[in-house]
Amino acid sequence: MLKTAMAFEFLGGQDTGRHPVYFLQSERQSLLRPSVILPDTRCFLARFKDPNAADIIPKETHGPHVSLNLDGNRYEMQGYSFTLTIKHLTLQVFVIRRPEHLVGERILIEIPNWSAATVTLWPPDETTKTVNWPPGNLVLDNVGLDIFADRWSDATIKSNV
Repeated sequence: MLKTAMAFEFLGGQDTGRHPVYFLQSERQSLLRPSVILPDTRCFLARFKDPNAADIIPKETHGPHVSLNLDGNRYEMQGYSFTLTIKHLTLQVFVIRRPEHLVGERILIEIPNWSAATVTLWPPDETTKTVNWPPGNLVLDNVGLDIFADRWSDATIKSNV
């Protein structure tokens, strides 16, 4: 999914004004190796059902800009979100790039709770190492999909958790 997001974004995605690409060349090249996932990547699955929807619906969000307060300093970080719906399955990947001096610092990315609609693929559940499908009882429609795709704009980050 991350490779798909990178390709979509690199080729122009939904932006007709051709924004600067989020992913660095070195990040794209790192995914040529097996079993490599960029740090601070989150991947999710959700169910989708809307009789009027297209077969494939891509949505991307450049940003959001999220802030981290650490040791009295405020750090701005930029993220990238790509949501892809294929028929009745929605896949979402979110990546945030830390400033170099925060690499290795333990942080927690918090978003509004979507557990009734999603299953987390990555990072894996440390206790069970399993993915349970289907998720809760919430199924996305077109309106819900838009809200779901934009949910990272409400993200907050905490450190030293």
